[in-house]
Amino acid sequence: MKSQPISRWITLFAVATCASTAADKAEVSGKDTVDFEAPVAEETGGFLGSSLYLSGGYASEYLFRGRHLGDNLAEGRAEWVLPIAETASLSIGGKYAGTDDYEEAQGFASLQQGFGIFNTALGYRWYGLDADDRQEVGFLIGTALGGVDWSIGYYYDSELSGHFVEMLGQHTWQIYDHLALRSSAGISATSNYWHGGSGWNNAVFRLDLPVNVRNWFTLTPWISASVPLDAIDDHEDDSVFGGVNLQLSF
Repeated sequence: MKSQPISRWITLFAVATCASTAADKAEVSGKDTVDFEAPVAEETGGFLGSSLYLSGGYASEYLFRGRHLGDNLAEGRAEWVLPIAETASLSIGGKYAGTDDYEEAQGFASLQQGFGIFNTALGYRWYGLDADDRQEVGFLIGTALGGVDWSIGYYYDSELSGHFVEMLGQHTWQIYDHLALRSSAGISATSNYWHGGSGWNNAVFRLDLPVNVRNWFTLTPWISASVPLDAIDDHEDDSVFGGVNLQLSF
């Protein structure tokens, strides 16, 4: 296992601290996202009250659940969200991601249901191209507590026969009418997942700056940092990377 130099922990702690120190001075706002990314849709003028989300972006690195999959990521995504009850929605979509030497396609579907103060999501995801036709099922539960949106998710990969668990905390505060700052931090654990490893997987920190250019158009620059832990530390390096995303909603 690699050594854990204290300097990298100091750097990442500083990132997380900068993201959280202003939290008690501002109002929480913004929309939650989860790994299966199916928000409970509000009633719209779309087909059967549905919503369509188109998004794309660039990142200096493709880091998925702590594993480096390439540099100079370009990705595109389409998602259709259909409300099926007052607090439930169905989401279907697809995604393409490509780096300098890696290509990945995804297809996904999920069902979200609210239960009082809790939101839940049950989902399926297929990975193709260089991802070797893998399939995944997962379950996520989230709630708001102490001004922070908390979530914990479990995912099972049939190809790897591996388990992945991740806990995330997120806080968003409004800077101006059309500008917000969102900070998030999380930690994950695995069993027989990346590189066949088990144990603590990685710690991640992220800052997003969503700019609501129009009601239907959001531009979000972001920066993130990841620290590999015991399960993958022999194979992965510390990463600080960033990018920009744009989203159109109809």
